[in-house]
Amino acid sequence: PVDVYWVYRHPLLAATKDALLSDLGERIDEARFAGSQTLRDVYDHVKQNQADIGTVVLDPFGAMYDAVVAENTTGSGKPNWQKVNDTILGSVRAFRDLDVNLVLVAHERLEKDDNADTEAKIFPQLGGPALVQKVMAEVDIVARVFRKTDDAGEAEWFGQFVTARGYQ
Repeated sequence: PVDVYWVYRHPLLAATKDALLSDLGERIDEARFAGSQTLRDVYDHVKQNQADIGTVVLDPFGAMYDAVVAENTTGSGKPNWQKVNDTILGSVRAFRDLDVNLVLVAHERLEKDDNADTEAKIFPQLGGPALVQKVMAEVDIVARVFRKTDDAGEAEWFGQFVTARGYQ
């Protein structure tokens, strides 16, 4: 059975794929993201093969979002934000309803309060502020994984679970 179905905007590095395979011990099927049609095609494939697919990874989700924005930009250069948001949120909801784990890999976005009364919050780069909140509300877990290096140069990985309000 396929354990992971990886949908990527940029190819996985061979070392990354080897490390994942050694941890998972299963096969990783891959699909190169080319636009919103890729999301529909992958959804159809996963829906028909749920018993064989444990996890779907969309990586990096921000690049996929950017491609959907480009697809839905008119000749005047104005994006159809409603269609973009409907496509992204509809895709997340559709995958959520399947019997698979959905992992959205996203870069961080720092959001500062204009009046500086509160600390800056870090959110996943999943689109505009309203869409970020909606996507975060649709998933079971939102986590930040990050690496810190100590004074000796040793790297250590940390994980932090968060609510839809972001994390600090």
